[in-house]
Amino acid sequence: MLDIREATKEQHRRAEQQEFVKTLMSGEIHPRLYATFLYNLSHCYAALEKWSQYRGLFDRLPDIARAEKLAHDCQDLWVRITPQPNITDSTEKYIEHIDNIRREPAKLFAHVYVRYLGDLYGGQMIKTKTPGANTYLDFNNSKELIQVIRETINGYMETDAAAVIAEAKICFEYATELFKEMHDLEKTYTMQR
Repeated sequence: MLDIREATKEQHRRAEQQEFVKTLMSGEIHPRLYATFLYNLSHCYAALEKWSQYRGLFDRLPDIARAEKLAHDCQDLWVRITPQPNITDSTEKYIEHIDNIRREPAKLFAHVYVRYLGDLYGGQMIKTKTPGANTYLDFNNSKELIQVIRETINGYMETDAAAVIAEAKICFEYATELFKEMHDLEKTYTMQR
């Protein structure tokens, strides 16, 4: 059987090498830029969680939902500022993409795999480097969640590996695009200091 981690290695590496990721890990990200990032993530996760819950994909993943926590973390950083942060083009396209695959559990779960394992692993490093509470990165049962996500993705890989891998690559591409948009916004926030 194909290994999804190996099959998406290039896309994962490309996402991790974006300039905005370096900003996240620097410990010096502007709070409004980080709030804008969280705001966009909250919309991405809300779309994914809506259809994942509807399709029963979270039945074995109690408390995995992050959208509400992301929105709360954003609001904590975006204090007394109006209007709300902007939704980026990639976020709008991502939401549309998720709506288009809403009837395909294997494809939806490829996004669950990419996003939530990213939070459960790399997100823990980001949490220590970024402003705010980052409650969206607090998991009560991370080992169990990781195990269930891996078991579930492997089940989908057995039945439709090509579609699952293609969809995981798409998820990484959307993440990369959001990182690029945030890097472009970074210049604006840097000038405001």
